[in-house]
Amino acid sequence: MQCPRCSYKWKEITEQFDYEALYKAFPRKRGKSQGLRVARKTIKSRAQYESCLKAIENFNLAMKKENREKDKIMYFGTFMGQWTDWLQPEEETPDVFGFLK
Repeated sequence: MQCPRCSYKWKEITEQFDYEALYKAFPRKRGKSQGLRVARKTIKSRAQYESCLKAIENFNLAMKKENREKDKIMYFGTFMGQWTDWLQPEEETPDVFGFLK
């Protein structure tokens, strides 16, 4: 988009997302400002936003499955730096002897 008077080029208005909803869905309420800053930089499309929500859901399920204490769960800011790692839920894999872990 360009200003008709001075020829200044504006960036197109990008889609707005509810980044606070990401924080609210996360189990540990620490690292909010860093996490929201990372979210605003990395999440630019509706598909990425939905994927991040799914990653948080997968993370929450993994933490509940492990019965991890709240103080042992990573901060929201740390999670947002690696949220793509949580897109695929962890699957039960057999150990060396063929038993499930």
